[in-house]
Amino acid sequence: MSGVLVVNGRKINSFALSLEASYFYHLNNYNVKFLNLNIYNNIFSKSVRFKNKVLKENFIEQIPLANRFLQSFHCANLALLWYLNARKSEKPWSYRLQIMNLETGELVRSLIARTMGSSNFSLLNCSRSQVLDIVFKLFLSYHRTISAIERFPGLLELGIAHGGRDSFSAGAVAAFREKKIPVRLIESGGVTTNWSNFEKSPHYSPNFWSRLREVEDVNCGADNVDGWWAERLRGSDHFRGEEWSGSRTPGHLPSELPSVFITFFTTSEFEIPVFKDFDVFPGKYKNQFEALSNLYKLTSELDIHLVVRRHPNSVDWQGMDRESKLWDGFKSLSNLTYIGPKEKIDSIELAKRSKQVFTFKSSVGIEAIWLGVSAFAMGPARWAWTDELRAWDENRLKDIILNSPKNNNQHAIRWAQMMLTMDYPNKIFTSIEGNYAHTIGETYVITRFDELIEAITLKLLFFTQNCTHLFKSLLKNKVLYIQKIK
Repeated sequence: MSGVLVVNGRKINSFALSLEASYFYHLNNYNVKFLNLNIYNNIFSKSVRFKNKVLKENFIEQIPLANRFLQSFHCANLALLWYLNARKSEKPWSYRLQIMNLETGELVRSLIARTMGSSNFSLLNCSRSQVLDIVFKLFLSYHRTISAIERFPGLLELGIAHGGRDSFSAGAVAAFREKKIPVRLIESGGVTTNWSNFEKSPHYSPNFWSRLREVEDVNCGADNVDGWWAERLRGSDHFRGEEWSGSRTPGHLPSELPSVFITFFTTSEFEIPVFKDFDVFPGKYKNQFEALSNLYKLTSELDIHLVVRRHPNSVDWQGMDRESKLWDGFKSLSNLTYIGPKEKIDSIELAKRSKQVFTFKSSVGIEAIWLGVSAFAMGPARWAWTDELRAWDENRLKDIILNSPKNNNQHAIRWAQMMLTMDYPNKIFTSIEGNYAHTIGETYVITRFDELIEAITLKLLFFTQNCTHLFKSLLKNKVLYIQKIK
């Protein structure tokens, strides 16, 4: 019987999706084992009791609590060792521990970028606790997954992890790749009642282009398509469990906009792929700054006003815009309106008022098409599945601006149909959204108690490691002093 190892991170959507995947492969006659990455298991937690009830014998054999703490202690030591050495290195994002076959620096940079809201930072800009937390989870996931692979009973043919953009899944993917085990990433589907399975990554555009080609014969019904788009334009993001409507004031637009203008919607620069093959750049423009520079050159020559709307998510968790200086060159250009990420401009209304919309990868493009506005991607946007929707070079870009081709609204309908049907209906949960998972009569969420215990455990681990490193340093200095005296 073929084997599948499902690695579960600590968020509720990871827990719920991992259970759905485990049950799916179990029903398809796979030998499924489930690896839990928690340092400890709170037996009083609803989610733990529910997991035990669903999985039954499908756990990877449990590691004793003392051994889990020793393993956690070891990973905390490695995390501190990496951090101290990386800070001294001229190229910290290239630094790796010789004892580990893991490209730590680039992985850590990608994972930190998500909390910094930018890729424009150095290791010295990051708080010590933030870096150590990310590196510790990366190492713990990597080591636990390697150990589970080596202990797997029988032939292991497939590894499963959630998302691929957090420390736990990144460590699991790295471990599967090292052991040459094919890995798939699971994610919530286009609606909360479905889940999806990706061979490469949930954020790898060619996966979506292939899926869009395959939905041609699907008919979800006009009411369902309309309903999906209504929820989407309302600002609801079930993947993150967030409401984007708070980032805009309905109907609010910049003052003194001309009657005719083109809008470029940016992508947040924090989206560095965790693994390089998770992204692709098939067009001429390798980043959005290069794309925007070419767009402005053309609009300026044709005397067309250009609006640049920064992504509201281009700030870190403290509200700091670390990308601001990267945009200084555009802020003072003539015939251009710059809108920063903190401005409460209504992006939907802005798109509706635009003559044309351009993006690099932003999903606002497909939203604009649904609203009846022609939109084009200058980079590998997931919705730009056909040449009609792409402006990947200067000739195509100039043709679009001069001739104003109209997009077919069927592209937006196709996108909604894909979202409504990908890939598998939930069998265990009625819905999965962000950090909540629901069954009939129950809601599962990470409790504050669980988070507190994990946080205290990590602080104790790093406090112990800091004391150990300090003691070793003092002892080394004392030995050197004694030798000098002798």
